[in-house]
Amino acid sequence: MKITIVNEQNGDTTGIEISNDFTLADLKAYIEAESGVNQTNMVLCHNNKQLQGSDSTLQNLGLADDDILVLRTQTQQAATITPPGAGLNDSVELYRQQILANPAMNSQIRNTYPQLHDAIDDPNRFREVFLRVMQSEVSGNHGRDEELRRLQENPDDPKNQERILEIIREQQIEENLQLAYDTSPESFTDVCHLYMKLKINGHETFALVDTGAKSTVIHPKLAEECGISNLVDKRFATMTAGVGTAYSEGRIHSVPVSLGDTGIDVPCSFTVLDIPVGILFGIDMLKRHKCTINLAKDVLDIGGLEIKFLNESEIEKYVKPYDSDARKSARDSLLSSLNKPSLVKPQANVAGSSTSVAKPTPSGRSSNSPGESAPTGTSASAEGSSAQTEEQTFPVESINQLLSLGFTRDEAAAALRSTNGNVELAASLLFN
Repeated sequence: MKITIVNEQNGDTTGIEISNDFTLADLKAYIEAESGVNQTNMVLCHNNKQLQGSDSTLQNLGLADDDILVLRTQTQQAATITPPGAGLNDSVELYRQQILANPAMNSQIRNTYPQLHDAIDDPNRFREVFLRVMQSEVSGNHGRDEELRRLQENPDDPKNQERILEIIREQQIEENLQLAYDTSPESFTDVCHLYMKLKINGHETFALVDTGAKSTVIHPKLAEECGISNLVDKRFATMTAGVGTAYSEGRIHSVPVSLGDTGIDVPCSFTVLDIPVGILFGIDMLKRHKCTINLAKDVLDIGGLEIKFLNESEIEKYVKPYDSDARKSARDSLLSSLNKPSLVKPQANVAGSSTSVAKPTPSGRSSNSPGESAPTGTSASAEGSSAQTEEQTFPVESINQLLSLGFTRDEAAAALRSTNGNVELAASLLFN
């Protein structure tokens, strides 16, 4: 049988494979040889009960395959005051308290083990779920080890070699993931955007500081709220490129803006564009005013003055997204598409159709409605129709741009359908 020994003192976990006929004394001797723990001070607990009877076999003691034993080093004092299994209870409870006290660890557990996170407020239920999760993971590791051993019996088989390499890659990924959990758990938590407070014409608003934005951008609705929409120079309306393309309404050349609570006005220029936030404070203004982003202090330094970035609670309270009617309509369409599998996977009869994307000139390709089949005489053939994919419904570049952002192919296709091929709007919908 395969059992797992968990050392309560240092948290080490060891998987061993032994016979059912082993006695408890034999098992302790085996563990002593492996761990160096003197068996005279060794206590083994199974299901929160101490195993007793040195001559009893493991089968008679109720052990089964893939069970977990807790190894405790019992000193003379602990033997008199600590009931069997109390150490494990204390360890699990300490772990629960650490999760409650550490937001980064809490977020990590919520993402990795949601069932464990659901039981975080109930100590008894948390312990039950914790042991169940641990046993499940150990069983999974045993299963993978068994598969690897079986594959290695015939290592010359190309399929076995491919699977062995895949298992090795999976193990490396798991080890790398565990290393990240141990060394930088904060990397698994959500990171707040950098928002700062500013005033335009006495109107208080908030700007997203974005070092990836070439130009500083303002939403047309916010420009109207601030009373500067009359300054939009439509001669500077142009096509802007980011994740996809969009058409700006023009440019506001210079407006005095008060940053934070400094009371100092600095001139800023804006590109007027329909974006999900009110203002993107881009590279152009950051360089113009020689700004420094100090993440250690969580401030924007401008001329020796420090402007504090908003914390997470302030962002949730004050920052409101700017949605256009087109974006709202597209989001509703996207959600509807994602709930309908038939819309997520395009049928063969639409493979020959083309969908326009947001470009200054039309693509020139013919477009067919979803109910029409691809026209004859094109490169699409009947025998290849079953292999048509989203790339043939939308440009390959559009699909790849969304895939590079971490979305699945189905999500990318559904978002593009909902936005009539506008990649930037599709990305915005998926992120929101």
